[in-house]
Amino acid sequence: MSHLYLLSYCFIGNEACLAFYALNCLWLIASTSWMIFRCFMVTLDKSSISGFVYSRRQPDGGFSFSATTAPCLEDTYYAVRILQELKTLSDDEGTVHYIAGMRLGGRPSMRNIYRHLYLLSSFGLKERMKGYQMRLKSRSKYFLREAYYLCLSMDFFEDSVFPEVLKEKIAVYEVDPLGLVVDESMRVILMKKLGIDFNEEGYLRWFIEAQMYDGGYGHLKKSTAFMETSYWALKALHALKSSPSDFKGCFEFINGCQCDNGGFGRQIMSLPTLEATYCATASLNILGKLRGVSYFG
Repeated sequence: MSHLYLLSYCFIGNEACLAFYALNCLWLIASTSWMIFRCFMVTLDKSSISGFVYSRRQPDGGFSFSATTAPCLEDTYYAVRILQELKTLSDDEGTVHYIAGMRLGGRPSMRNIYRHLYLLSSFGLKERMKGYQMRLKSRSKYFLREAYYLCLSMDFFEDSVFPEVLKEKIAVYEVDPLGLVVDESMRVILMKKLGIDFNEEGYLRWFIEAQMYDGGYGHLKKSTAFMETSYWALKALHALKSSPSDFKGCFEFINGCQCDNGGFGRQIMSLPTLEATYCATASLNILGKLRGVSYFG
């Protein structure tokens, strides 16, 4: 702007130059204010998002990766979560029947156990949840992501106690500079949930600095942004009662990943999936809570 002022002074004189400079400043303020206002006031069409979700519903009530593939636990979980984020979930008899009849064979991951428990709980199928309580008690080996879903799963049972041996391994006072965004987010959420003391300012600074120039977050600090890693970063920031430094950029990265059919992809111009659409709707609701607005009306 200072170069523009000097150039104007040479051709049109001081008074006209000052007026020109003032007008440019007003334009900059107005355009910036409008971009911020747009992030606050935009309302997204949740009917198009719901339409995308139901396009993945199969005749047996489950949801699938695409219209031509078989339904599975993962996509049914994401479909239900999306509809809950949009506040449009209804008691679909076919979906309830599909979830009630689902069986997890072998030794399923804690993530899949949690997903099934969440679905059963969402539709009031508490009798089907009882069989999982003994499975939770047998889980004592430490893997951060397994521990995260174990902790969430235990919330479904009143008398469950999170193992102390796992709590000790979760506790890491200082953030790992080379850590993964998803892992560090899970660790922050777990430590907050379990009342573990840690350097919250250090973790917050790490997440603030991890944001990419396009507003999203990648698997590593300052790496290529994806929808799912942006979602986990926002979950951590929300747990730390903070928000991304580039709020507008984060909103536009997420909003820009929406496709014509209403679903969201992992990145701009990528194919929409139920997982990415859940991460997008949940992220937009987190951003809305941080600013006291609702993007879904």
